[in-house]
Amino acid sequence: MTRIAPDGTVLVAEWPGLPPEYGADERADMQAVVDQLNRLLGKPLGSLPERKQPVHRIQTDATGTVWAQLSAPGKRIPAELLPPNPNPMQPTWYDPDRWAAFEADGTMRFIVDLPADHRLLDRDGNRLLCVATDEEGEEHVVVLYIVPDRSR
Repeated sequence: MTRIAPDGTVLVAEWPGLPPEYGADERADMQAVVDQLNRLLGKPLGSLPERKQPVHRIQTDATGTVWAQLSAPGKRIPAELLPPNPNPMQPTWYDPDRWAAFEADGTMRFIVDLPADHRLLDRDGNRLLCVATDEEGEEHVVVLYIVPDRSR
């Protein structure tokens, strides 16, 4: 359900569905990191919630599109990308970069799953500015264009 104010702005947009659960291995590793951090800060230990937070960030672009970075099932960081002697608070999991784009009235436009070797820098309507890392570790600025799937 979407509630719209008299001036046409979206007050509330509800998106039905549940955020992803932690996988068993991801939960155990992330719990160890959180426990270590809480000990360091002198805070009481507690369990991670059953599910991840649904959204990490919400931003708008110059076209008025609202972008929400969605949480997703975690992926383990390959061992060769971790430091040789990681500290106990080194995360070993990451959420793939997934974004949902909404019109100003709350209507969903699309969901974008970025390739694993891409990092989002900026967005504008149907264009994404990213940094892509090639096989040699070189970084390149790329612009991705989102085109509608006309096969449906």
